[in-house]
Amino acid sequence: MKAKDKSIFYSTSYLRSLFGILGSCIAITIVLAYLIKQENHYPKVEGEIIESLFGRMTQTYFITLNTSNRDYIYITSSKKDFPILEEKAVIGKKAAIWFNMEGPHRSNRSKMSGRYIKKMIVDDEIIIPYKKKTGFYIFLLCMVCFILVVNIHYVIKHPAHLAGRRE
Repeated sequence: MKAKDKSIFYSTSYLRSLFGILGSCIAITIVLAYLIKQENHYPKVEGEIIESLFGRMTQTYFITLNTSNRDYIYITSSKKDFPILEEKAVIGKKAAIWFNMEGPHRSNRSKMSGRYIKKMIVDDEIIIPYKKKTGFYIFLLCMVCFILVVNIHYVIKHPAHLAGRRE
């Protein structure tokens, strides 16, 4: 075999495609896990509202619940929920909150970090409905499937590239 017939580019591109297939399968699994996630997968707490305030500096709304064992602060930063929360989330009312531990305030190490409201019910009335942001994940799923198909096509069509040979 001549030196020109062997190429490191061909053999590494074949291996890159194999790793691309593996990465695509992992990404598809993660995206599908998010898309099938429902509101009952999130932790739920019930208690009495002991504080409800709007943080002007952070542009977030903070709600503190008095649960049976501890007080927790829950956060929402959706501006369309602010007027409803000011009206309905009044101190002394009973509330149920489904929350996510990985909200936008996760990096903040303060007492207020990490409890991002996914759904909220105050006195048997849904104040913040559960809404899933699926548009981005469907787009991501389509892109990953496209990459997966291209990589599978390459691996099937060019098996000689694994040895570094041209076809």
